[in-house]
Amino acid sequence: MCESPREFAPGDAVVWWADRDGRGLEPDHPDAIRRTGVVDSVHRHDGRVVAYLVACRGGVSGTYITTVRPDHGHRLTLAT
Repeated sequence: MCESPREFAPGDAVVWWADRDGRGLEPDHPDAIRRTGVVDSVHRHDGRVVAYLVACRGGVSGTYITTVRPDHGHRLTLAT
């Protein structure tokens, strides 16, 4: 899968699609679940973004942080 076409900054509200286990999927995949959150931090290696820590809200679990990695097929977009 492709990397996200742009970089996101802390505070950006984002959307991505993943399966139950967190693997990135295309939005039209039958197992795709829409995920949303706010970028908490951006992690780089050799100048390239390797991960975003994203604050999410869950019904029962409250707020939690998840790792979103472009190299694992996660394709972030700005939430609208």
